[in-house]
Amino acid sequence: MVSLTVAAEQIASSSLTGASVVSACALIFTVASFWWLHARQGRLRAWEPHSFAAIIQGSTARLRLPLVLHNTGPKPIVVQDVILTFPDDPASHLPLLWVSSPSRLQPGQDEEAKLPAGFVVPGREAQQLFLEFEAPFSGFLPEARDYKAQIQVRVGHAGGGAPCWRSH
Repeated sequence: MVSLTVAAEQIASSSLTGASVVSACALIFTVASFWWLHARQGRLRAWEPHSFAAIIQGSTARLRLPLVLHNTGPKPIVVQDVILTFPDDPASHLPLLWVSSPSRLQPGQDEEAKLPAGFVVPGREAQQLFLEFEAPFSGFLPEARDYKAQIQVRVGHAGGGAPCWRSH
């Protein structure tokens, strides 16, 4: 009789351990799933534009690009500033600064210039923007060839402190 009681206690203690492991795994899965679906900070992704507008006027160069920014996470991302650089071109050492957000790609007479202002890219959404960049013209003559450009975005959520620049 004693051996049956000991065997029953061993079975009960081993099933309690199994139940504890299963419930702990379920809790970990629930918390991780919630974080992944609702609390994770995503990244901004941008794709290569297929068109642009550019002008060199006096001592400044202006470039207008259609950009699509996609937020990969569930939390919104606040974009505070954007700059454009050409990392493989030593002649264009100055970054082009964001100077306006036009309503269309092709410049026109009736267009109202909107000054750069921060904007939000909602979670798991893409947003199309027209951004115009400007920099002092340093004698760089553009040629008819492909250029590698890099968009750098200053986001408001980075590191919890001061905003930092991220390349896209």
